[in-house]
Amino acid sequence: MPGRYLLDTNIMLLLIKRASFGVAFEEAYRSQPDVFLGYSYATLGELDSLTRQNQWGPRRLGELVQLLRSFQMVPLAGQALIEQYGKVDAYSQGRLAEQPLPTGLSARNMGKNDLWIAASAATLGATLITADRDFDHLSPDFFAIDWVDISAF
Repeated sequence: MPGRYLLDTNIMLLLIKRASFGVAFEEAYRSQPDVFLGYSYATLGELDSLTRQNQWGPRRLGELVQLLRSFQMVPLAGQALIEQYGKVDAYSQGRLAEQPLPTGLSARNMGKNDLWIAASAATLGATLITADRDFDHLSPDFFAIDWVDISAF
């Protein structure tokens, strides 16, 4: 089965900011046959906000556009995505009746964009590539995670 991956916003930013990460990413993911590499609407929205807040100029915006074109936008909508959002949020709050948190894991609030990214990964059956630990409690029950240690780049 080909690899299916969803990129967290921080991975997209790393690809723009750190060439050494881009090389490692290419080797690790694009070298796979029939690989799917995508990003969600939430990531696109976060990127748009960050570029505005940090007043990116035409050169950096152009780099971002080129980067986005090299991946697939995941146009998810509908009942399956909504249900995954609800399950991920309820589970994270320790209030999903059919799937309680494991012993020793405490409830947590997730950011709304992270909830949409997690719901997208779960709906797609994709592995989430991320550089933060905000999603750790969801693996492996909702999706797999490939965690990137940014200190290596």
